[in-house]
Amino acid sequence: MKENKDKSKEKRLEDVPILRDFPEVFPKDLPGLPRIRQVEFQINLVQGVAPVARAPYRLAPSKLQELFTQLVRDEDFPKMAFRTCYGHYEF
Repeated sequence: MKENKDKSKEKRLEDVPILRDFPEVFPKDLPGLPRIRQVEFQINLVQGVAPVARAPYRLAPSKLQELFTQLVRDEDFPKMAFRTCYGHYEF
């Protein structure tokens, strides 16, 4: 924890490239850079519970590919048909 405090004290506003390149955009009285904070990356698990093991798709990849090939294409319908948000209709 002491290292983090020392690092934040070493940094100055002049060390930030954006402040150096565009000083007219930032106010003159900046209080300083925020201190470096520890970020905790973890997932809290419940004791004795198995993780969820579920496939991202409900179908096997081969079945999913088969359904993609069965999709309706525009050339499958006669020229006199029109499409609405409720489905395909013919005149």
